[in-house]
Amino acid sequence: MAILGDYYYVPAHDGVLSSEILNNPFHPNTKDIYYSDFIKVPILKNVITDTHLNRVDKNNPEPRYGRIFGFLARVVHENNNQFPFFAIGLEEGAFVAIDDRGIAKVFGNGTGKGEDAYFLQTNGAAPEQIQPDLPLIWNHHGLAVKVYKIAGDPQGSGHFDLNNWSTTAGGTWEYWFTTGGMSGFAQKPIRS
Repeated sequence: MAILGDYYYVPAHDGVLSSEILNNPFHPNTKDIYYSDFIKVPILKNVITDTHLNRVDKNNPEPRYGRIFGFLARVVHENNNQFPFFAIGLEEGAFVAIDDRGIAKVFGNGTGKGEDAYFLQTNGAAPEQIQPDLPLIWNHHGLAVKVYKIAGDPQGSGHFDLNNWSTTAGGTWEYWFTTGGMSGFAQKPIRS
């Protein structure tokens, strides 16, 4: 999954942390974001992927939710704020299978935790601040990025249509944004 997106991150050295990319979107460890030069999967056009979003251990001191959000901000910025752009992120116990119709089904390892998949989509507004050595601000009144979260299960009950990024089942919608770097990063459920 790490290299199947139209954009992908393959660090030559230490991978960037959420706090590093959110506090400086051009942190030196972000230089290894690549575009469409390896594997081309048409249904993943304009998508960046990331894995192990919930991993925290001695080598990974913080989760990666902010990291994938920061990657999406960089992709938007590097493409002159043209829209739409997307991201798919998985926790450690989840995996996504995409059928030939472009329907992504989310499976989990059956433990009941760490099995979530996240489908991020830009919401039509560019980051308010994205400059070297300054914290990322991508807020737009708390509506910067719309995210569909699906808890995976062994049956693959939840699904997401990658053709339109709106037909869904088995999950919940959220907004992700930052009012300023890591300390301002938030994931808020959409209440109906």
